[in-house]
Amino acid sequence: MLHLTESYATAEVDLDHYHQIHRRVRRVRPRHAPLRVDTVALVDVVANDAEKTVTWDTLAMIPLGSLPA
Repeated sequence: MLHLTESYATAEVDLDHYHQIHRRVRRVRPRHAPLRVDTVALVDVVANDAEKTVTWDTLAMIPLGSLPA
């Protein structure tokens, strides 16, 4: 399963550091890369602050569009 996310945090950062990270991400080329999404996963997400983990259980897979004939 392809998983897209902007970031995960394990500690607080100040606003200047946050902006530096986002400036670097915005410099990535190509800025507009094509992406096809044909399924969406409905997930139940649990963040564990003590262990610094994020886990999830897939509840449903939802296909988008129509299936080829």
